[in-house]
Amino acid sequence: MWGCEVASTEEPVPYPKVYEKKNIEELTALNDEYQQNNDNKICSTLNEYGLTGFSRILFPNDINPCLIRNTPRVEFPFSDSIVEQAKQKLIENGKFTNVNEFDNFEVSEILALNGCTICEGPDINNVPLEWKITFSNHFYEGIEVKGTDITVHVDHNGVNRIWGSRFEIADPGLPVIGYLEAQQKFIGRTLSYENEGGSTIDQDINASDMKNVPDIIYLPVKKADNLELRKCWRIPISERNSEVIRWKGFVDVITGEVVFTETV
Repeated sequence: MWGCEVASTEEPVPYPKVYEKKNIEELTALNDEYQQNNDNKICSTLNEYGLTGFSRILFPNDINPCLIRNTPRVEFPFSDSIVEQAKQKLIENGKFTNVNEFDNFEVSEILALNGCTICEGPDINNVPLEWKITFSNHFYEGIEVKGTDITVHVDHNGVNRIWGSRFEIADPGLPVIGYLEAQQKFIGRTLSYENEGGSTIDQDINASDMKNVPDIIYLPVKKADNLELRKCWRIPISERNSEVIRWKGFVDVITGEVVFTETV
């Protein structure tokens, strides 16, 4: 008995984490819940996956409702409490933002959105009416999760919009595919970029174009009507005979699938 190992009863987390596109009835009900939870003070809507990421699917008459809202004409000087207010609202809306109180928040931008409180006469002014706070991409156990920056707007009345969300992560564990094998997936592929003169340059990729060591990143990938969170090698690919990185390729560390290539 002393030598027996206790088997784990925990179910393995399915990989990749999949967000299914909601039907319009379910999405409308979720958005109504989101708005009611925020006393109808937030003009932004949920996206097609039921998250606070940007989507036009719920825009009335295809018009962004935040563009037609009435901004309070109250001067709103900056203070640290504005950032804290934004964080708290993200946590309160965790069902839709996937943000919790234990998350780290790194601010990448704080931008004043100015307007007038005195809008006629000789003393017209231009003062902050609201603040745009942008939080950088989330990191899960030290690994960046691409596409998880969140922008929050705060005015005199509180938070009025949230664009962006974080994702629940299904970590598949250590890579099955090493980065050298992942790089091999691009050898022989033809990639293109536009040079400074506007001409399209095609390049057949070889091993010498991948001198930089890849890193690992979580990447949201659209597949049909779903959004999948993939753990990938991010592979820098250089312009031929140059140190200039022209592309980044993404290869699933478990399946070895090339899931995305972007031009830098």
